[in-house]
Amino acid sequence: MESATLDGSDESEEIDMDALDSDERRAVRARRESMVVVPQTDADGECIGMYDVHSQSGKRYTVILDHERGCDCPDTEYNHAENCKHRRRVAMTITETDCPAPGQKIGEYGDTLEEVRQQLEREREDLLGKIESLNAMMDGFED
Repeated sequence: MESATLDGSDESEEIDMDALDSDERRAVRARRESMVVVPQTDADGECIGMYDVHSQSGKRYTVILDHERGCDCPDTEYNHAENCKHRRRVAMTITETDCPAPGQKIGEYGDTLEEVRQQLEREREDLLGKIESLNAMMDGFED
C-alpha cells in the first residue's frame, strides 16, 4: 500500500491558493497536509464511523461521518464548514487506501498505521539527536 495518501506529501503541482474559494482551499489542504487517519473501532475491530485525524499542527480532531457537524475542528465550529479538510481527508483515506469505512473491519489498515507509527518514531529519534547536537554546540557559547 502507498503511504503517500496518509501523509499528504503530493505537492507536484503549484496552485495559487489565493485564486481558490474556501471550499477549494480545503480540498487542496486535505490532499497536501500531513495527516494520519485512525478509525475508532469496537471490540471486534469494526469501524464505528468515527475517526481521529492527527494533523500536521500536532492537534487531533474527531470526524463523525454520519453527523451534521462531522468534525470538532475550529473550521467546522466557527465557519460552519460542511466539509472541512479533516472530513475530506477521512473520505480520501477510505476511498484511496484500505482504511475501513463504517461497519468494516480494520484489517490490514492496522498494519499501515503501525508502519506510520514506526516512521514517526524514527523521525522523532532523529530530531532528538539533532536537538542534542545543537544543545552541545550552544554550550560552547555560554560564558
